[in-house]
Amino acid sequence: RAALARLRGGVSGGGAPPRRVSGGPLSGGGGAVAGSGEVVGATGRVGGLLVAAAAGGLAAASWPPGASSAPNDPIYVATPASALPAVLQSISPERLPDVVLCSNGMVRQIAAEACGRAAAERMTVAVLYFGVLERGAAPVAGEGAPPTVVAGRHASHVIEVLRRCGMRCEEPETSETRPRHVT
Repeated sequence: RAALARLRGGVSGGGAPPRRVSGGPLSGGGGAVAGSGEVVGATGRVGGLLVAAAAGGLAAASWPPGASSAPNDPIYVATPASALPAVLQSISPERLPDVVLCSNGMVRQIAAEACGRAAAERMTVAVLYFGVLERGAAPVAGEGAPPTVVAGRHASHVIEVLRRCGMRCEEPETSETRPRHVT
């Protein structure tokens, strides 16, 4: 539970100076994204961006995660890596394939240690190449940053949400392919 008290949902960056993405957090506009889901870390910078961009299609997760959404709805996890094991271990095993790991690091390895390699391999992974400097702000990306890479069963939902923020995204040709830089 101590890890949950620390949930901030932030993403740290580095490299070239950030550039603000034009059009604000909801530049893609339109109604709510198709389907619904929940966000663990919705009060943080990245989690808050996801909820806002989905325009009603995503809500803050209750405890335990997965309890406030229907089976097959995505459970976005936008937390610091240190909180990931506690969050994943609180989700019922039958909902683990609905998890969307939003990170800029090696989250699949952390997930495998927390709930087993087979469960981790079934999760959607979004390797974020952007950051959110403060809650409610537009995302920023370094000059020449690659597009966010998303793979897994909920990839199309993630891509729809992130494109509303003006972020570039790509999905590998098959859902079996891991995003680069993810182990």
